[in-house]
Amino acid sequence: MSRQNVEIVRECIESFQRGDYATALEALDPEIEYELTHFPDGKIYHGHDGVREAFRIWIGTWANYRQELDELIDAGDNEVIALVREFGRGIGSGIELERPTAGVWTLRNGKAVRIRFYEGREAALEAVALRD
Repeated sequence: MSRQNVEIVRECIESFQRGDYATALEALDPEIEYELTHFPDGKIYHGHDGVREAFRIWIGTWANYRQELDELIDAGDNEVIALVREFGRGIGSGIELERPTAGVWTLRNGKAVRIRFYEGREAALEAVALRD
């Protein structure tokens, strides 16, 4: 199951990167918890509509937003850590963004039921109690 979970996450992220949001959402459980509490005003979004709202808010603040997948880590217990690098330029500020982001994906029955985001690799590894 672990290899399958890693591939589900990979396919979802690659669909998102292509702008194929409908396919990306297929990998997410309809009741998903999409946790963005690592942002100062962050919150937990619920369901596909919540994920769409989070995408709209985050992506809408950046010009030329894109992300690159760096690594997927099988974290056991139906969890996968996705390490990505985000790029963009703030629409209002013009500030250039390049930052690592780590998502801890929890999967059940072939769907992501929860995604929690962290500032980087070490924070995500700590969240699932894995250390290099």
